[in-house]
Amino acid sequence: MYNFEVLTNTFNGPGRTRVNFDFDVLSQPSSLYSHHLARFCSQFCAVGYELPRGKTPVEKCGGFRLFQKLDCEDIRAFGDAGRDEECYVFANRRLKIGEKEYTVVFAAFLGSQGGQWYENFDVGFDANHKGFQAAKEYCREKLTEYLKETGAKKGETKLVLTGHSRGGAVTNLIAAEIADEGIAAEREDIFAYAFASPAMTQNPDAADEKYSFIFNIINPEDFVPRCVQPEWGFRRYGVTFRLPDSDNCENYGEILDKMKACFSDYTAGREFYPFKKGEKAVNRLLSAMRKNIDSVDDYYNKLFPFEGEKMSLFYFFTCSLCRIVGEPEGTPLNKSGVQNLMKGLTANGLFRQVALFFVGYEGLHGVTKGKISNAYFSLAHDMSAYSAYMLVTEQEDLISEEITM
Repeated sequence: MYNFEVLTNTFNGPGRTRVNFDFDVLSQPSSLYSHHLARFCSQFCAVGYELPRGKTPVEKCGGFRLFQKLDCEDIRAFGDAGRDEECYVFANRRLKIGEKEYTVVFAAFLGSQGGQWYENFDVGFDANHKGFQAAKEYCREKLTEYLKETGAKKGETKLVLTGHSRGGAVTNLIAAEIADEGIAAEREDIFAYAFASPAMTQNPDAADEKYSFIFNIINPEDFVPRCVQPEWGFRRYGVTFRLPDSDNCENYGEILDKMKACFSDYTAGREFYPFKKGEKAVNRLLSAMRKNIDSVDDYYNKLFPFEGEKMSLFYFFTCSLCRIVGEPEGTPLNKSGVQNLMKGLTANGLFRQVALFFVGYEGLHGVTKGKISNAYFSLAHDMSAYSAYMLVTEQEDLISEEITM
């Protein structure tokens, strides 16, 4: 059993998180949920976000510090991902698990940056979400190269795959694909834990027992994993658990107090604010979307009045939110995104609901000139918040969804 502290570098300053990990957890079939492994994966993702940029050496990244303490080799981290790519961290170690030698390969796929936000909102009309599928193709190529270089062989390899947000969707797609191919690893040796993943596939078998080794964990107050609507035919692979919140957990207040302390440790004293009315704000926006958008075709082609013209929800997201979070702050495109979001506040119907949510619960990028400082939306989606919840809960605190969506 490994027990050690990892220092974190956050916007607030240096923080810390304590890691407990036992490689023997990988001796059990991957279809058995392990809260121990889920906790570790949440820390892997959170620490992994500290990525090397430009000429920064890999030794400076969070993933390197984590896996160095686990005696892993060939630790790689990539943080300069382009629009159709994805940031990742890889590591491996050869060791005995049970009575057999295995190569354990760890892979984390991490969130969104820059122009990737445009791809996140581009659902497409194929079996898999268009933007996430492109990121999956890139990551699968990189992971395949890594597996070959480490000499990993089926029957002698344990794969631990994890990811957050866009990276969580990539984790779902890669885990399902590798299992179906049956080349890189046995299905029972693929351990997949994804956090805050949107629905990304229309595969009708996504909830089949053969994908029961893929575990998704979502925060009910997080809009991101719920934005791709099940009514459009999309779902996640495997099993989905919901974190506790004020609407689904009687002892949420006690859990929240512990979570806040854990989050503060990780983020060097930053405060965590849950939505004041739980998931009701997110449900209100999702309800407005369902009322107006019945399908992917509606998402792209159904037009709504806006500033004397008409545009689709896809285009409104593209010219407002995507420009705000996907373009450098202060650039013309970024400023136009802020302007379009503000114009949404004076629109009627769906666009107004979208604008009210992101301005009212985020104050996006100074839109409210500091009048709204508690970033409910981004905190609900933050990987360090997910990890804090995981570290203070037990498996019985999670709520299972009967149908993954």
